[in-house]
Amino acid sequence: MLFLGDGKNSMKRNFILAGILLIVVGIVAIVVMDILNSRIEVRSGNTLKYDVEAFKKVSPELIKYREMRQLLLDCVQPGGIDVYADVIWFSADQRIYAVDSVGKLIRKFNVNPGVVSLECTSNRLYVLYRNRFEVYSFAGELLSVSGVADKKSVFTALAVDDRRVFVADAGNKRIVHYGTDGHIKDSFSGVGPHGEAYGFIIPSPYFDLAMNAENELWVVNTGTHSLQHYTREGVMVHAYQHNHRGVEGFSGCCNPAFFTFLPDGRFVTSEKGNVRVKIYSAKGEFESVVAPPEKFFDNGHAPDVATLSTGIVVLLDYDRKMVRFFKPLEK
Repeated sequence: MLFLGDGKNSMKRNFILAGILLIVVGIVAIVVMDILNSRIEVRSGNTLKYDVEAFKKVSPELIKYREMRQLLLDCVQPGGIDVYADVIWFSADQRIYAVDSVGKLIRKFNVNPGVVSLECTSNRLYVLYRNRFEVYSFAGELLSVSGVADKKSVFTALAVDDRRVFVADAGNKRIVHYGTDGHIKDSFSGVGPHGEAYGFIIPSPYFDLAMNAENELWVVNTGTHSLQHYTREGVMVHAYQHNHRGVEGFSGCCNPAFFTFLPDGRFVTSEKGNVRVKIYSAKGEFESVVAPPEKFFDNGHAPDVATLSTGIVVLLDYDRKMVRFFKPLEK
């Protein structure tokens, strides 16, 4: 038998429950306010703020380069840049350009849309897309097309030696090894010299790699703000990590976004967000600044980087849509 009870008693119980609920809500509100008011930034009398402007300032003594030339691009989207024998190759929209060291046009030819990176060898140009790459002659003849990676792949950079092509795959957080026939041979995700698994921490599609003059393969592990040297088999030899906001380090998410090498083996790095381009020694020690944040848009894209035999640093500026030349200051 279902007992509904007396109507007056039921109403009385409802009023009591409502009162209890209001008291509980009030207590919770008081506790939350007490916690909020007890935070260190409130107790100090000021709301703490991340002072981005402080990290944008670079001492003039650290800036060892000056901008000497700009090449404005008539395009919607620049793609990638590389240098071989002081010929600068870069992509803009669906076209590849080759210019000399002073920006004079040598040649141009059309490619498919969506170029993300370039790599030059003595007689070949490798053009990277999201999940494949194409190989061209310097005259613009399409020579071959690689196999297509899986649907999760997001290719971001490539490096080439005489027998292999290494591609950074941000989607799968791995380095893919292609043979010269354009087929995938294997891949690796980062291990230590004794088999320790470190892994690539890639929070966004910024994942660069390059080979130096000694054909050493270097990779940026952006999530740990480190430059890492790997064998061809994917074993990490050693790494340089700079995880702090000052000019000597790499801050924010996914930095350095791009890097390359000077002819003497020093690193050139490029950062996004608080955009800046810097020089590190071959041992990973901070040396100087090529271009401070004031040279770029606030919260801008990192420029891709390349170098000439003279030590000039060449930037592909995605925000300003230009190729920019920075010359070392006279000592």
